[in-house]
Amino acid sequence: MRDIQPITTLMWYSVAFIALIAILALRSRLLRHIYLLTKAQNAFTAKQWPEAERLYRAALNCAPGGPESNYHRGCQVQLARIRYRRGDLLEAEAFLQRSLPGWAQDSPGVLDALSIGYVTWGQVCLDQGRYLEAQGHLVRALRLRERTGNDALMIMELQTLGEILLRQEKFDEAESILQRSNEIEGKVVHQVLSREGTNPSSRVVVSMTQPDVYFSQRRWAEALNVYQEKVVHWERSLTRPDNVDLGHLQMRLAEVQTRLDDQPAAIETYRHAAASLVKDWGEDHPRVAFALSRLSQSLNNANERTEACRLAQQALDLFESHGAPEHPEADCCRQVLVRSAI
Repeated sequence: MRDIQPITTLMWYSVAFIALIAILALRSRLLRHIYLLTKAQNAFTAKQWPEAERLYRAALNCAPGGPESNYHRGCQVQLARIRYRRGDLLEAEAFLQRSLPGWAQDSPGVLDALSIGYVTWGQVCLDQGRYLEAQGHLVRALRLRERTGNDALMIMELQTLGEILLRQEKFDEAESILQRSNEIEGKVVHQVLSREGTNPSSRVVVSMTQPDVYFSQRRWAEALNVYQEKVVHWERSLTRPDNVDLGHLQMRLAEVQTRLDDQPAAIETYRHAAASLVKDWGEDHPRVAFALSRLSQSLNNANERTEACRLAQQALDLFESHGAPEHPEADCCRQVLVRSAI
């Protein structure tokens, strides 16, 4: 019996030592994860996409817990956003399919990540021409966003849903969504001006949503004026806030010009839009394919068949490389090629 006590004591010391090592290892892993995550977020904010991706992948590799943990899921959402931003829609969607379903909505941080994740998934589907799926993801994102109370992000997410509806020519539904975005935007601007000590009634501000409201109402002349105003302003600006997508504004302006039968102006604006999207998103992004498709159709209508065919084929190749051979615009590109061959 005298020999048992020292052995038992030694055993407990060993267990305690192993537990201490495990705790220190876990803490070290968590600290490294947080360190990498902070650097990754800084790179993301600075739009240094390759560096942000490298750091998020490193943070994912050392994230505590299993694949179902918030640490893993959060990194995967950010990686999905980066892969989408860099034009890899297939991997972006794969990250979202792994990270979003089944994620417990138990804290504001999770709600934010979920909402952003579903918005990204909606954008992936939008760029692949899967409009009904895109619409479903944005509706889900907005339900989550309403619980966070972040009006600034809700404005952009409502605008994205409006864009999806307009692509489907669901004008009445789009108008309802965009009017809501416009009202929230007006409230936010009012609050900002009041905080700055400026009388809101002394300023005339055309919201970012207002041009799309006119578009949804098919008020083409009014839409033309406000889109032109926005495009000219942001083309001349040296810097733009993240919520201003010059390429989108130029694409909308060109579509309005097309609907008003001003084909030469539409062609010129589509050229500017394609250049802006290449600059902001990269020449291989599917958003560029969309612009090239619309430009090719306008050129074809103007009987500039050689360039129309070249751009249609370029756009078609991009759609197919991004897993979107059935995109409605891809079919339009095929029609341009067929008509030119006759």
